[in-house]
Amino acid sequence: GSVEDTKDSPNTVEHASIEKSEHRVRPELTESGLVRRAVLLSGLEPGTKYCFRVWVSNAVGWNLQAAPSFECSTSTRPSPPELRAKSIGVYVVGLSVHAPDPDGAPVLECVAQVCEDRVMGKWTDVLPLGVRIPGHDVWNLTICVANHSHQYLFRARASNAVGLSEWSMPIPFSTPTAPKVTMLALRPIAETETGGVLVDIDVQSDSCAPVVLCVAEVAHTKHRVAAQRVHENLWRACFVDLPRGATFRCRALNTVGWSAMTEKQPRSEEEGVTKVCLTPLWNSAARLASAELHRHAAERQRLTELRHNVAETDRDRIAFLRGRVETLDGASHVLNVVASLDADTMYDSWPQRCRSHIELQSSMSGDAAVALAAVLLLIEGGV
Repeated sequence: GSVEDTKDSPNTVEHASIEKSEHRVRPELTESGLVRRAVLLSGLEPGTKYCFRVWVSNAVGWNLQAAPSFECSTSTRPSPPELRAKSIGVYVVGLSVHAPDPDGAPVLECVAQVCEDRVMGKWTDVLPLGVRIPGHDVWNLTICVANHSHQYLFRARASNAVGLSEWSMPIPFSTPTAPKVTMLALRPIAETETGGVLVDIDVQSDSCAPVVLCVAEVAHTKHRVAAQRVHENLWRACFVDLPRGATFRCRALNTVGWSAMTEKQPRSEEEGVTKVCLTPLWNSAARLASAELHRHAAERQRLTELRHNVAETDRDRIAFLRGRVETLDGASHVLNVVASLDADTMYDSWPQRCRSHIELQSSMSGDAAVALAAVLLLIEGGV
């Protein structure tokens, strides 16, 4: 037989070879008396359209005219994939690779490389390989990086039985950073006799590195207040019964670290205050925390006794009691931190403790949330 390459102009492909594939498909006699034989044609170019003509022979000789020709295209390498990246953690990036399957040669593997933006050309292979989402042309990779607050470049390519695709266009991606205080606004509190100020703080942070603490202070003093979250990005601190006219500063903390200090000076005497005494408020908070801990211990003992009196078959009741005990334990864990600190060590110790309890605080509910909210209200001087 002969093979004609129809990609540009017809010509006979001489380097291709036709081999009998009797080890794969034996000659087959059909019902109509035709003999069917499979052959393997190797040495063709990938991604090329070919026209086939076939001659057959028997003991007498070759047929005088070739069978009707037919066209067929060989499979291609995959196209360069498309990438999307998102943060999974402070040091973890999720890379989504869209690599469609070419006809007849599905994608078998996806690999990725990463480099630091400032070190162009130094690409490092990413392991492990991508994992395909069943039923889709998308491969997912989880990539661990060395630095937060840093920009990286990612690229990927796919392979099939024909070969490797070209590398995708590199995409830049920045890992999470410390929070950014984008606005600091002061609002006077008219109801107080000696004047007071509400400090509204707008804090921006990556979703995978949420803000866990926001602190406002009077500049050039040790007087600090823990702000409360009002809604998603807005935090608020309250200073009351204080002299007027000072400069305020604030900063926020997430799992990456502290934000830069942001400063705000009142535009008028009525807008600001200068001094807050944190020690009595914090000591009151510590006393409240200790009292709450005693109440929690008594309540836990009562729940434990109730648990012993519940039949093992009453699973719903057992689950309810177990949940109450876990809630109390969570509240006690946080209150122990509050009760163990005084005004002098609060500011230095609380952020580090807070880092280790981020997951606990983000999942608190019930008694734990109420107890901690009461403590923070005392710290702020709100009650």
